[in-house]
Formats: sequence, C-alpha cells, structure tokens
Amino acid sequence: MRLGTTRIAGKHDSFATATVINVSYVVDTLRRETPVLHRALPSAVLEQDSPMTSARRFHVTPLALALAALLPAIASAATPAADPVAGADAPVADAPVSVADAATNATQLDAINVVSQGSTRQVQRISRQDIEQLTPGSSAFKAVEKLPGVQFQSADPFGTYEWSTQVTLHGFDQSRLGYTLDGIPLGNMSYGVTNGLHITRAIISENLGSVEIAQGAGALGTASNTNLGGTMQFYSADPQSTPGLRLVQTVGSDATRRTFVRGDTGDRNGLSAYLSYANASTDKWKGFGDQQSEQANLKTVYQWGDGNRLSLFVDTSRRKEYDYMDLSLTSQRALGWDYDYL
Repeated sequence: MRLGTTRIAGKHDSFATATVINVSYVVDTLRRETPVLHRALPSAVLEQDSPMTSARRFHVTPLALALAALLPAIASAATPAADPVAGADAPVADAPVSVADAATNATQLDAINVVSQGSTRQVQRISRQDIEQLTPGSSAFKAVEKLPGVQFQSADPFGTYEWSTQVTLHGFDQSRLGYTLDGIPLGNMSYGVTNGLHITRAIISENLGSVEIAQGAGALGTASNTNLGGTMQFYSADPQSTPGLRLVQTVGSDATRRTFVRGDTGDRNGLSAYLSYANASTDKWKGFGDQQSEQANLKTVYQWGDGNRLSLFVDTSRRKEYDYMDLSLTSQRALGWDYDYL
C-alpha cells in the first residue's frame, strides 16, 4: 500500500512541491505487518518495483538539498529540554559566581615582607696569612696582583712609589675602580689624589687584616667614588686579645732599611688597642735620589653586649721621594734600562 505525494499548483510547478510524510506498509506473508516511515523530499518520485516491496528512488534537486540541510536544525530547536524529576539524584551544575561574590568570599592573608641584603658575585679574598708572605713594607697591591684578572705595575720593588703605580682589573684601570678602608672611600688611587688617600698612605701593610676584590660592577652599598669595573675593600686588623710587642727589621741592597714596631694592650673588659710605627728608607735602584717614609697607626676597639662594637682608627703619614723617569719601550731600546734623572 502506498500513499501518493501532494502537489501544489503554481507558476513554477517544480518548486511548488510540498513536503509530505508518506507511510507505507509492506505486507509479507511470513512476517507481521511493520510500518515503515519515509520522508518524501520535494520533487521526489516514488516508484513501486513489486507488489510485496516498496523500493524508493529519489531524484535530488537543489531545493531538496537546502531543505535537507535545514531539517536537523529545525528538529534540534523543536526538541524541548528535559525537566529534572523532583527528588531524583541528578548532578547539579555549579552556579556562576560573580566577581563581586568572589571578592567578598576571598580570604584576606597577612602581608609578609622579606628583607635581605644583596650580595656581590665573584668576590675574592686575601687573608692576613697571604699578606704576611710579602716583603715587609710592600704595598697591599702586591698581594692582590696574584689574583686572576688583576695586573699591578710599579717602578720600585715595594710598589709604594705612587707616581708609577698602576692597577687594572679585567681591563678597567684604577680610575674606574672603587677603593675603601673599613668602609671609608679612598678615592681613585691616582697620584696627588684630591678625593681620597692612597692605600700606602692610609695604613701600614702589617696592620692590614684582609682585602676583598669584587670583579665586575661593585655593589651599590660600597661607599666608593667609582665602582664601574669592581671594588677593592681593605680592612684593618683588630688588636690582639693578649698584650704583646712586635718588632720587624728589614735590611737589603741599595741601602734599604725599614723598621716596624707595634704594641698591643690586649683585651681589658672589652677594650683593646694597638699603636704601631714604621720608618723606611731606600736608594733608587737607578738614577739619583732616595725614597723615605714614616707612618703611624692607632686602632682602638670596644666590644660589649651581644655583638656591639665601636672602633677608632687613626693614621698619619709622611713621604719624601725622588721620582723615576717614565720608561717606554722606545726609550728603553734607545737609552737602556738604567737611564734616569741625574
């Protein structure tokens, strides 16, 4: 049995075909009657091949394709949402939370402030034991020149003749470096410096406790005039905890003579001090003249309580030097090593 399609008359008959649902019943002697539901498309011609079966042949047109594409959307829009059954255990979706609710329900935590002291990388340290290996009366720069990246030159063997001394740290000359003694700026270590004091005039070498060299840009907390290429921080030695007297006498060629004496009071109820004096004289190793210097240091330390400390350092220095003539490769080849002022 087959129901026919319904045609709607119009000017353009091929586009006036209405969509009709046809129900066909296939009768089979061996099976019970089963309804078959077919959806007739526009301009589709249904043909029956045999009395017992209903074969469908479809001729698809552009309008049929358009309607077929719209059918799923129409069916989805027409399907009602399922109502939840009262009392049934069904998952409940989380209700949306607004920004205002989140701010109201947020837990206010206590503020935590972390304060730390910055550290300078690539710091090298020269201890008192390293300084004691030097010839008595040598400049502190003679100790740091053994470190990698440090170059020191001077016309005299002790490195105390300030006009000729030159120190560089990884290519930065001494005018780009920072120098301090117990945190006090020393200037740029140039001859006749007006913004500080040369280290050989600031402290006797035997009273040096340690030297720290920070390669690269120095720490901002370093109280130096310039620290672009690094810093050299010198620290004076503390007085001995036991009373004592130290005497060092040095003699050598070119009429070299040097005397150093130091007396320590020892620790007396947290108060300790030392007083030292050095006198040196030597002839120039070439040319005319000599170099003389005398210097005195006083340091007092008072300690009390849990780590409380108060220190006082006093220095005085006097020097008299005959200059060395500047030496270059050209002048050395033309005049020799011993050419100097008469």
